[in-house]
Amino acid sequence: MRKFLIITHGKFAEGISQSLTLFIGENHPFKAISAYVDDIPVNEKIDDFMRTVTDDDQLVILTDIMGGSVNQLMMPYLSRDNTYILSGINFPMLLELACLQDDADVDDFRRIVQTGKEAVVLMNDYKAPNGSSDDE
Repeated sequence: MRKFLIITHGKFAEGISQSLTLFIGENHPFKAISAYVDDIPVNEKIDDFMRTVTDDDQLVILTDIMGGSVNQLMMPYLSRDNTYILSGINFPMLLELACLQDDADVDDFRRIVQTGKEAVVLMNDYKAPNGSSDDE
């Protein structure tokens, strides 16, 4: 089985998880942990989630900022087999992850990271509906 953990600073994880509900339903597979928003230490939240993960599970961890404190908390889990950490997440990445085949491997995760990168665009570079662009 595959387990997803979205873990971010503030309530970003909760918000993006709620958006996933609109697109793929309430029973989506993503667990959200919002760090530093209450009196519960983030390590306790992580430990609670990790108790749901078995040795046979594929674990996909999604963090907001590469090198940030939340990302650093998750890095030790890379020593676990069949674990992937994707940092700098965005919504298109999550939608693709929700559709992953059961036998996904590291190349699939690299492709999803590329999708996330390509999804970030400056819309000013596209023609406006009236046929002009902002740089004309």
